[in-house]
Amino acid sequence: MDDQARRFRKDIGIGIGLTLLFHIVLLSVGGVLMSLLSGWPLLAGFLPLLGLGVGVIYIIQVVQYAREKGRKGLIVGLILAYAIPFLLVAACTGIVMLMFAAKR
Repeated sequence: MDDQARRFRKDIGIGIGLTLLFHIVLLSVGGVLMSLLSGWPLLAGFLPLLGLGVGVIYIIQVVQYAREKGRKGLIVGLILAYAIPFLLVAACTGIVMLMFAAKR
């Protein structure tokens, strides 16, 4: 394996690791906010959606930085690791919305 392919694979791993680190920080902040908002369950229920929006903001910033530096592997790793929680939150939100719509 040549040096460029090795660098690409290493950058994918770094991108996945960065995304996991960002999610750990985001979940920690979200947990504190949910404990503070425990008196307002409806507002606390929308925190995962807010976290998804904040997650998009930091991923976009890091992808722009990686594009400027020419590190395509880092971009692939970031998007790959962010796609799974994004789809999970979107699916769960859809299920909850359908459950609320069915009660009406």
